[in-house]
Amino acid sequence: MIQLENLLQQNPWYSAAPSRPTRRLVSATLKKICCEERIQAFGRRYPHLGGLDFIRQVFADLDFRYDLNPLELERVPRNGPLVIVSNHPLGSLDGLALIDMVARVRKDVRAIASQLLWNIEPLRPYLLPVDNFNGRTRRGDVEAIYRHLHNGGVIIVFPSGEVSRLTPQGVRDGRWNPGFVRFAEKTGAPILPVQVRGRNSWWFYGLSMVNKPLSTLWLVREMFKQSRRSIDIRIGTPVETAHFSEWPMAPRAQAALWRKHVYKLHKSPRPLGPEPIAAAEPVEEVMRVMENCDTLVEQGAFSVKLYRQQVDCPVMRELSRIREIAFRAVGEGTGQSRDWDAFDAHYDHLLLWDGERQQIAGAYRLAKTDDLEPEQIYSSTLFNYPRPPRQCLPGSAELGRSFLLPEYWRSRGLDLLWCGIGQWIARNQVRYLFGPVSMPGTFSARAKSAIVRYFLHHFATDNPLGDARLPFVEAREDLPELSGDAGADMVQLKQILKEEGVVLPPLFKKYTAVTRPGGTSFHAFNVDPDFCDSVDGLVVVDLERADPKFAKRYLGG
Repeated sequence: MIQLENLLQQNPWYSAAPSRPTRRLVSATLKKICCEERIQAFGRRYPHLGGLDFIRQVFADLDFRYDLNPLELERVPRNGPLVIVSNHPLGSLDGLALIDMVARVRKDVRAIASQLLWNIEPLRPYLLPVDNFNGRTRRGDVEAIYRHLHNGGVIIVFPSGEVSRLTPQGVRDGRWNPGFVRFAEKTGAPILPVQVRGRNSWWFYGLSMVNKPLSTLWLVREMFKQSRRSIDIRIGTPVETAHFSEWPMAPRAQAALWRKHVYKLHKSPRPLGPEPIAAAEPVEEVMRVMENCDTLVEQGAFSVKLYRQQVDCPVMRELSRIREIAFRAVGEGTGQSRDWDAFDAHYDHLLLWDGERQQIAGAYRLAKTDDLEPEQIYSSTLFNYPRPPRQCLPGSAELGRSFLLPEYWRSRGLDLLWCGIGQWIARNQVRYLFGPVSMPGTFSARAKSAIVRYFLHHFATDNPLGDARLPFVEAREDLPELSGDAGADMVQLKQILKEEGVVLPPLFKKYTAVTRPGGTSFHAFNVDPDFCDSVDGLVVVDLERADPKFAKRYLGG
């Protein structure tokens, strides 16, 4: 069951022994160090156990446990290739704990194992071997790792390649090998950082300073010393390949960054990249709620539904999920698995429902400010309002968080949503619309500056509703002068944006087309670091100055 002889033969002390008697002496000594009698006794008691059953029996016999936040366990993706990277404080039980932890979510997990673990046969269904005694990895071992990832499996990697040692900074891994970065990049696997908080005995760390190979064998004794102890496991946020593959640094520098991040996980640091999008809600549950929503507009397979957030409701979970998808598609988004904040509870949601595909295709979030306290207004997180908007703009409503899923960008989805907004405006007797309209932070500084300059110049106001909390600073050095004519300057703006490889976000056009001249104004532009550094313009629309065509189409007048 447990092949100690194979393990000893790979030890440099054993292979260096000059004669058979000497080897027998070395073998007996090393077997004693490895607690052979105790290990074989365990094997005789449980010859029928393997895999997870074996691991859990080890924990039971040692009265060993690991502590874990169950909410963090949800960060382990339930399918698809995944590379888990962790520090290696114990050298044995920490690896078993991570296997058991991941197996709670999915069974296709394999740990890249040292020879110490590989020679414990009952563990092999959950291991992929590497040779850490001789400092080399066989080609076949590497191919097995790639094959497992290409098949959609999970691998657990200890990038240091050995147990943590005592350093001036405490018990820490040595330098991390960047191989795990290549595993992830070549297979499209996200990287999930994990921190294990535990330690071996002071005797072990002293021995490590004197003789590393001997201390590696001593890890078996250290495993038994973990009896009646526990370790803490912290799970970070998985980072998609598309994100870390763009980091402007060499693989070794990336590995160092991941190592530093892992050791900060117990302090809940900011993730190194956006969280994976949450799993979709069951279609039947979403449909059941949507059927009970008020329908404002209906056209063919599409309808605009009025929804208010409910407790434990699949619609809000699905809305926040696809909202994050849509915003990420244009270089924005919260970076979290869902775009869901405290303001959602105070707002109405207009949902564009595709009855044919049975999914939410887009949405708008809006609320009449007469019904809200100042701190319940979302735009107050972006702009300072000297006076509450309901005092400055009586009969006003804030709207925002608008989106269409990418597959609906060329549809009439935005037009249908505005038909729904018109119905909502009539019901709530709204005169003013205001809120943030955004451009992605990924736009070049020149493109953002050109947009900000144009709208602050041609849609200026003498009575600003508020100012930016983090003002956008224009870079005008390489921009041509404005002519003063809105039409000519728009042609110029489009040319600049074309040179920068972007287009004007459609809502900038929409809000300025809603009213006659003087009816739409831009008051300030703010940078939102919590939304991928998007730049938000505070726009105010006076519907009493609505363009006749707009009023006829959307307001029924």
